[in-house]
Amino acid sequence: MKHEQTRYRPVMLSHGVQCTGSEYLINRPGYLNSDGTYLEWDENNNLINGSETITNTLGFTLASRGYDVWLINFRGTYYSLNHTRLDVSDPEFWRFSMDEMIQIDLPSMIDYILYQTNHSSLSYIGHSQANVLMLKPGQLVFQNMKNVRSVLSTICSNRMMRWICYHVYDLAVGYQTSDINVDRFPVHIYNIPSGASNDNAIHHMQTWKKGHVSHYDYGVEKNLKFYNQSEPPIYDVTKINSTNIAFFQSSFDRISSIEGNIQLKQELTKPLLEDYVIDRKDFDHMSFVWSKKTGI
Repeated sequence: MKHEQTRYRPVMLSHGVQCTGSEYLINRPGYLNSDGTYLEWDENNNLINGSETITNTLGFTLASRGYDVWLINFRGTYYSLNHTRLDVSDPEFWRFSMDEMIQIDLPSMIDYILYQTNHSSLSYIGHSQANVLMLKPGQLVFQNMKNVRSVLSTICSNRMMRWICYHVYDLAVGYQTSDINVDRFPVHIYNIPSGASNDNAIHHMQTWKKGHVSHYDYGVEKNLKFYNQSEPPIYDVTKINSTNIAFFQSSFDRISSIEGNIQLKQELTKPLLEDYVIDRKDFDHMSFVWSKKTGI
């Protein structure tokens, strides 16, 4: 049975590695009224109306502006541990990398949203890994992620430990305390890290080492078996034919470099709708979703 088309255009918010869809909801405390009005407290504890002013928490801001917001959670994250036949204790559950997300998860999610909303297209906003996954239309790292998240949040709530936690978190994910609301740090660290597989981590390291995004490298013998060639095939971005793609990047993002983005842009055959570079030293990787000035 075909669904009736929803009134508002669907927009998918896609998260980075070790994150969940919650990264788009936790920048500032606030709430969404039943009438769709979003109220948010700013850094000075003033309550602002998100329907009149652009606020800093993207998920709620878009919803208050009339978008049909869909938050997704890729396999292996805290909110996506169900499986029709495998348990999380089964090593087979964790045998996935970006390949499975690109080839199976993301297309399935998009198809589901389009079916539920009866729209023919949607808008996609990605952060970090989520943008890599759009290049084509093991065992758990932390086996008990709920306990790990709880312990980290508790430790880093201690005033004596907090600055140590800040610096470790900054090195890991690009977390500039001068640009991010540090009063939200316990919330941030409770939500990230949120789960991934070893194979996915290895795939990211392979991508960094090779300088391009290719399929998972199993080694020559298994590559020949799976791909019929000794090296894994590269994801061919020249086949991307959309002219509605916008890049937002930071000159000081230590996780996703400007050089890598330049290389990708050179390989694309279609012009970008927008190519915006933020040239601020305090705007790092997580600033895209948690900056004090996200809504400006």
